[in-house]
Amino acid sequence: KGRVMYQGLVSDVPAYFEEHGHGAPKNYNPADWIMTVAQTVKIEQLDEDGFFPEDPRPIEDAFVVGKEGSSVHDPLGFTRRKGDDDYEDERRVGMLVETAMLFHRESVDRRRD
Repeated sequence: KGRVMYQGLVSDVPAYFEEHGHGAPKNYNPADWIMTVAQTVKIEQLDEDGFFPEDPRPIEDAFVVGKEGSSVHDPLGFTRRKGDDDYEDERRVGMLVETAMLFHRESVDRRRD
């Protein structure tokens, strides 16, 4: 499980860590200091110091039951069959579609290079 220890501007790192009891030494790279604190201070201590505030945003359900309970939709509108939790669409695309996609990828790569 990962948790967000700091999210913000690099220029604000020294002040943020100072406020939480782990001030960075002068002229120390902020990214290196974040890694040093994360790797050397116990997670319980970081929790006590307020590095992991609770996120107040609600977590939405990933799938909602469609009309008449027949299908399940995710927030983007994709549908999965109800009851098939491990269902994956294994239909293959046609040769023409695959060739067109590869051609497009190659043309984008050539323009980029």
